[in-house]
Order: sequence, then structure tokens, then C-alpha cells
Amino acid sequence: MLRIYIPFALGILLLQPFSAFAEGYPDTTAQKQIGIYLTATNAGDEEFVYGVIDRLVQRGIPALVFDVKDHYVYFDSESNLANEANLVVPLIDLPALIAKAHENGIYTIARYVAVRDKYLGRAFPQTRMSDPLTGDPLQTDWVHPSHETVLEYNRQLIGEIARAGVDEINLDYIRYPTDILASLSTMTTAEKIVHLEAFVRMARRAIDMSGADTNLGISTYAILGWYFDSTVANIGQDIVRFAPFVDVISPMAYPQTFAKGAYFNPALHPRTREYYLVRNTLEGYIELLGEHAWKLRPWIQGYYVNTGDMTEQIAAVYDSGLCGFTVWSASNYYQPLYSSLPHTSVPSRCTIRENVALAIE
Repeated sequence: MLRIYIPFALGILLLQPFSAFAEGYPDTTAQKQIGIYLTATNAGDEEFVYGVIDRLVQRGIPALVFDVKDHYVYFDSESNLANEANLVVPLIDLPALIAKAHENGIYTIARYVAVRDKYLGRAFPQTRMSDPLTGDPLQTDWVHPSHETVLEYNRQLIGEIARAGVDEINLDYIRYPTDILASLSTMTTAEKIVHLEAFVRMARRAIDMSGADTNLGISTYAILGWYFDSTVANIGQDIVRFAPFVDVISPMAYPQTFAKGAYFNPALHPRTREYYLVRNTLEGYIELLGEHAWKLRPWIQGYYVNTGDMTEQIAAVYDSGLCGFTVWSASNYYQPLYSSLPHTSVPSRCTIRENVALAIE
């Protein structure tokens, strides 16, 4: 069991190094990954994505995240439900991409949009999120996370992706929407959590039954690390409840999403806004997750940043006691990350077995 010591002197939390748990401790390779994200269009462009893989190898970045499903399915799926609904748009040759990445020692992460699924809701109207009291469909792109058709549709897809050999499936939008809170006001927090847990448990079973050695991750709201109870009441994303069923937990710790002029006070916090917001988010998560805190591998912001911003975010990850991170940029532009790497020292506890190319302290 991971032991977390939490002396909250000036909000600084100490995490015992992972290297102390080599004997009988879970393999933390997935949590130590450093990666970038590609859209399905870019991941499906063979010349482009193979060039990216080459650059990742050159720069010592060991992981690649790419879309496999949002409103459409971006690989050649045999799912009867996906094909019946005409939702298969095979932009990516999934087995070929995974094979190419693995040939180059790259860890593959399939980003999978879960509950926000506009076209599934149109194809099967009964799956659309509805008023808890009347049952009337709501004007939303979201579907019921525990509806039997939703679960079966996603079970088929997740099993296929795992069998294709991907190293990890990361569930995004595994929550309730924030734009129809009033319409869902009669639904209890417990109901939201139970419905979302059904989806997470389904994904876990689908992977386990596939026979593949695939990890399951979830992308989650950063603000849970600051205001847990009120956030869970709105979106049902109970990371503490879901933690036992997943291998990786990825808070989306983007400084841009925090209101300007709030949260960070330069008179009280001597380092940069980027550093403080990322670190405080992660320390909040570590305290919440306890023995499951070792599963953390956050997203950090790759858009609207410069080299210094990126360096500060990475430092916050390492100083919180964690090791890995993935970088989000919807435009897939990562020069600030690449420029920051020569200025970044990786703690020795964060080495990845048989796959270490970055500088070590």
C-alpha cells in the first residue's frame, strides 16, 4: 500500500517516492508516461503521425494519446450497434498505428469520449439524457451513462480497442454535463455517481474480458482537487469511488480554466500562477485519493503557453511527488513542450523501465 505523509506546512505535501515500493508494489509505468495528444484526423494521417512518432523518439517523449471515439467511431469497428447507427468513420488504421508506435517504444493511449455522445443519442433516442421526473428528452448531446444500450454500445467498442493492442484507454467526459444543471436538479448526487460508476465498471469488465493487457484511465475535472463535494454534486465524478476500478487518473490541470484574479495571489504564492494552480490541484487529489494516489498522471496545458509556462507546470508535477503527465493542445502544436525539455530534470524516481531518454537528476 502506498503511504502518503501529509504535513500541510504552507500547503506543501510530501509524497514518499515510488522507488521505495519496488518490492510488491504495482508497476507504475503507465503513471510515469509523458505524452502528447493528437486528433483523430492527425492520428489517421500516416505521414503526419509517423513523423510525430519519430520526433517523440528523438525528444525522449515515450507516449502518444490519440482520439478513437467521440460522437463518431474513428477506427474500422465491427460493432453492430455502431454500424447500425452509421457512426463508424474509420480515419485511423488502429492496429497499424499501435504497431508502429510499439516498434518505436511508444506507449499508446486511446482517448475515448464516454457520455457526451450526440449521434448515439440521435440514432437511439431512448439513450438521450432526460428529465429525471418526467422522462422527457433534454436538449443536450449527452446520453444516460447507465442505459443498457449505452453500456452495450461502449462495451463492444472498448473491447475492440483493447484487443487491437492499445496500452491504455482513457475515458473522457465521464461525468454529467454542467450546461443543464437546472434540468437535472432533482437527481441526487448518489444517483449520478451510481450511473457513472456503472459505465466505469463496464469499461473495466470489457477490458478484462478482452484478454488484453490494457490499462483503463479517466480524465477528470481539476477543480475536484479544490472543491470536491460541491463539484461531485454537480457532475457526479466521484474519483474516490471510481479509483479502485481504474489504473490511471488524469486531472485536467489547465491553468487557463481557472478564473483570472481568483485562486492565485502573487503576494502569497512566490512562484508562478502556472506552478501554483497545477501543484495545488495535484496535492488536493493526492489527499483525496490516499492509497490510490499513485495512479495519478495529470493532463497539463499545452495551449496559450510559452516555454516558461510549460517548465513551471512540469516542475509542479514533479514537486507534488508525481512523475508522468500528458499535454493537451487541440491544435496539436507542442513547441513549448519541446523547448522546455532541455530545461527539465526528471527525478530519478520517475524513470521508466527500459524506456528512459530524458535527463535524470
